[in-house]
Amino acid sequence: MKLRAIAGILLALCSIVAAPSVAAEEEDPVVVIGFSGLLWRDVTEESTPNLYKFVEDSSGANMVVRTVEETTCPTEGWLTVGAGQRAIDPVNGCQKVGEGDWAGLKEANQESSYRAELGLLGDTLQDQDVAAVGPGAKLALTNSAGEFTGEYSDNYADVAGSDLITVDLGAIRYPGDELSSHQGDEYRPRGAIDKFLAAFKGTDAPPPEVVPQIEELDARFGELMTEVPPNAKILVTSVGDAQEAAPQLGFMAVRDGEGLASSDATRQPGLVQLTDVFPTIVSWLEPDAPVLERVVGSEIRGGDGVVDVASRLADDQERSENVRPFVGPFYVGVLLLAAVTGLAAWRVLRRGGRVRGLGRFAAWVASLPVASLLINVFPWWRFAVPWIALFAGMGLIAGLIVAVAYMVPRRDKVEAPIAIIGAITALTLIIDVLTDTVTSHYPLQLASLLGTQPQVGGRFYGLSNASFAIMAVGLLLAASYVAARVRWGGVFLAVVGVAAILIDGSATLGADFGGPPALVVGFVLAGLLIYRVRLTPWWVLGTLLAAGATSLLFSVIDYLRPAAERSHLGRFIQTVIDGGGFEVITRKLSQSLFGLPWWMAVSVFVLAGVVAIWWWYHHTPRPEKEEPSIPLLRHTAFPIIATLVFGMVINDSGVVIPAIGLTVAGLGWAAMSLESVKGREVLAGTAGAEPVRDGDTA
Repeated sequence: MKLRAIAGILLALCSIVAAPSVAAEEEDPVVVIGFSGLLWRDVTEESTPNLYKFVEDSSGANMVVRTVEETTCPTEGWLTVGAGQRAIDPVNGCQKVGEGDWAGLKEANQESSYRAELGLLGDTLQDQDVAAVGPGAKLALTNSAGEFTGEYSDNYADVAGSDLITVDLGAIRYPGDELSSHQGDEYRPRGAIDKFLAAFKGTDAPPPEVVPQIEELDARFGELMTEVPPNAKILVTSVGDAQEAAPQLGFMAVRDGEGLASSDATRQPGLVQLTDVFPTIVSWLEPDAPVLERVVGSEIRGGDGVVDVASRLADDQERSENVRPFVGPFYVGVLLLAAVTGLAAWRVLRRGGRVRGLGRFAAWVASLPVASLLINVFPWWRFAVPWIALFAGMGLIAGLIVAVAYMVPRRDKVEAPIAIIGAITALTLIIDVLTDTVTSHYPLQLASLLGTQPQVGGRFYGLSNASFAIMAVGLLLAASYVAARVRWGGVFLAVVGVAAILIDGSATLGADFGGPPALVVGFVLAGLLIYRVRLTPWWVLGTLLAAGATSLLFSVIDYLRPAAERSHLGRFIQTVIDGGGFEVITRKLSQSLFGLPWWMAVSVFVLAGVVAIWWWYHHTPRPEKEEPSIPLLRHTAFPIIATLVFGMVINDSGVVIPAIGLTVAGLGWAAMSLESVKGREVLAGTAGAEPVRDGDTA
């Protein structure tokens, strides 16, 4: 009897101890709540009390909902969650969620530029107990065969015991702008003209009719939260846009820590992307799943600091929305201004005349690109008229740069000012990249006129293609000026070049695949010109091999890191291993020349390279020739052009790289020529004009 009593007591104790753990397992699901069209500026204590309360105990971030096209339909958003890659809806417009033919969806995505594997999340979690509430939630968990094998219901209470529950709370829509104006048409990727026009589009303030939609969404969220267990892992996110005018940053909050959430895919506190949702779900349920080795996104992590999340993220969104419609006018304006200034300088130089102040004006235009980044030090978007603050501030900063450049050097007013402008341009970007990982705010390049737009979903960290262009030009101008004037100039040039390549190519800093090889080409050619070494086929072959090996080395080093910590450099190696490298390379080559077939783009680049090498071989200065009248012009012209063209070939920004790079370099060369008596005499002599008197300056 005693033994039975003791055994009974032990069994009772075991049941008491075990009961909480079982209950915990039942009450600790992963809950992903999605909707379309909600922005952080919509979340206030008055209009959305339930979401506002959830944010108080969570980490938040702006969600980049961009998939393939400019704006994202709910169907595309939910498909992206299920594929872990940007997905498309196979019509120009939005189908009603859940009504698309699965076979048609798969075929369209396999033929798209991103080749999203629809159903990957459903396949990965096939051994998990999953459930869906709403059509979008079901779409995200459908497997690759088009089957949903979990539980489905319109009520959360019916599926509350599942390991993963996805919930579709519906969508907010701007009346009359519901992303469905082209429904039924065959899907067509955007062309170069469409992409160009997108840089001029902004978003208007939401109409009053949107407010009730937001309040209804918040009410549905509040009702849902009364049924979700308090210990559940909860991710709440926008998965699409509310209108089709331009992409916007959406709402995202995760019950994990406090402050600003982030991911390794963006490396920016308070900014994540839709493709991060897939690895977050999988990491929570199956952290060792092999699929995490090849996804493009990264797990979303909660913050560790306390900030006013809603205000901060609404401010970030306001900055990104305000700058977006001015990107197109900025590029058009700066390039037109550069062309007119360059043409005016050429005519003045050919005639051997002078226009007082034209050289300084050319230097001012050359300073505008870096000024467009430095203006982000100031909160211009908070002014009553943001565009006036933006462009006026940019002009003032460029003027200050020119003033410093021409005031610092006492004797050399020809080359030194341009070298100083180049140094300021390069150092601005280098410092921005070096400090990006230690600050809690956007880098200067993000949400800027010259850099990248976060809502577009391109690059979030490191050096963008346009930023690389002006950094490379600035470095070559400044480093070549110094190298030609000091005893150990060759060593100095090599040290600067290696340091720039390391910063630009490092996965934790510049994370630039196409930049390092272009820098190798530029610095090698600059060294050959400064030290008057004749270019030979061996120099060409060695330089190209070194350039290619540089990017490959950076990518392999990044690939050796843990999968969750890789940048796009390491992910490219994984893509090559998986057999998709050729598609990535040909897509970038095609994009670099306005969508031409990749083989045609290769032909153009090869022909241009042959012509450039022939020109160099027949125009390399011989030792017996006299020193050029403006050494910095002679030492940097061909290296900078080669760097920009090489960068255009490897990157996918096309002619943007040489266009913006030559704005800085070309006007710098023009300014030097206008300030140089000898430079004007050379061109004046070719035009048959009278020579300019010594001491005469522009």
